[in-house]
Amino acid sequence: MKHDPNANLAGAFVPRHSSLRPLAERAAELIELRRLYRDNLPSGLAEASQVANFRDGVVIVMADNSAAAAKLKQLTSRLTAAFQEKGWQINAIKVQVQARA
Repeated sequence: MKHDPNANLAGAFVPRHSSLRPLAERAAELIELRRLYRDNLPSGLAEASQVANFRDGVVIVMADNSAAAAKLKQLTSRLTAAFQEKGWQINAIKVQVQARA
């Protein structure tokens, strides 16, 4: 598994103040979801896309181009099952194209 340079950001930069705890928990949740996402895709496809958000059981994935988006759409059932096996309450994965700057 590749080291995620963002893995410690939630705890390192968010003070332990009780009012910010939900923010830190949300950040940690998204970091874990992104790790699981990367671990279940071929490396080239994982590098051409990323989890952008997770809300109400829907994972939003941003693909760098339409070719990556098309391949990701073919893999949504497999990804959904992988997330569910790890305890995530995922109902759908939506793929959108948005090139990274």
